[in-house]
Amino acid sequence: MVNTYRAEMNKDEKDPQRLPISIDMIIGYDKHLRCSKDYGLAQLAVHTAQLLGYSTLSRVSEYLLTPGETEHLLLSECVLFEMHSGDLVPSCDILDHNFRDLKGCVIDILSAKNDTQHKGNRMHFVLADLTDVNQLYCIATKLWDYARASRPVRGRSFFFIPAIQWTLKPPYFNTCLKQLAIAYRLDPERVSSHSLRIGGASALAAAGLPDYVIMDMGRWRSLAFLTYIRKSTEMFEAARNALARGDLLSADKTRLLNPRSLHSTSRGL
Repeated sequence: MVNTYRAEMNKDEKDPQRLPISIDMIIGYDKHLRCSKDYGLAQLAVHTAQLLGYSTLSRVSEYLLTPGETEHLLLSECVLFEMHSGDLVPSCDILDHNFRDLKGCVIDILSAKNDTQHKGNRMHFVLADLTDVNQLYCIATKLWDYARASRPVRGRSFFFIPAIQWTLKPPYFNTCLKQLAIAYRLDPERVSSHSLRIGGASALAAAGLPDYVIMDMGRWRSLAFLTYIRKSTEMFEAARNALARGDLLSADKTRLLNPRSLHSTSRGL
């Protein structure tokens, strides 16, 4: 899997050196920031984008407004919420719906860099059982909470916030990720938006999911046998369970297994 990733990303020699970002880092750092009186919609957008990138193993151009990559952009109507009625409600239209009616979410990735025919990909995630201590988050709930707070606009980026006329973009997003890395005593130069993609893939591998599931989740260039693989809701359920666990990949394990990580009596967050 690592060799596949490196072959896919060989245009940037830094990518094989990227450190993974784990789910406990994402959640722990957000809890730390929420103690500040300055925490607002922009910080909520960053946190939600981190969870989305990690949960979908996405390239940053597939969910943030990136120059020259607008064809991949995650629009507000690309994030849909599945209701118990069977309806799929776009994120820009949820104000008239109640959380108790929510069953899950659907994320439409319009295209990827290796999706030359622009067929797109659809991911389906049901609500997580947060009574399970190993389930640290529910991506459907997190996306719902963000959409209720930010009120996305149809035809615009899911991460455009009309109340402050601001859109989350990769430069600011990467700066925030480097701040997260520093808080966990990781080398910030080895952390970027790709670290979320690597982290998600690493968590799935640690859970023992087959390579073809990981490659399909991450939309990596397929091997010949992958043309015979078909998606199922069970695959996404198994993936969601693995991604939400905090014991498979953690900040401590990342520090332990990477040389020159910063150790001291103060461990950071």
